[in-house]
Amino acid sequence: MKIKKLISIILIGLLLLGLGSICYAEEEDPDPWNVTYNM
Repeated sequence: MKIKKLISIILIGLLLLGLGSICYAEEEDPDPWNVTYNM
């Protein structure tokens, strides 16, 4: 069970990173740190 939970957490993290990358690409903001602040 712990392994499945760990995998699900990693997948959710990757999904959030993917969404953040999409938002960053759409905004075309020159300051990459804004992606971290907006989350």
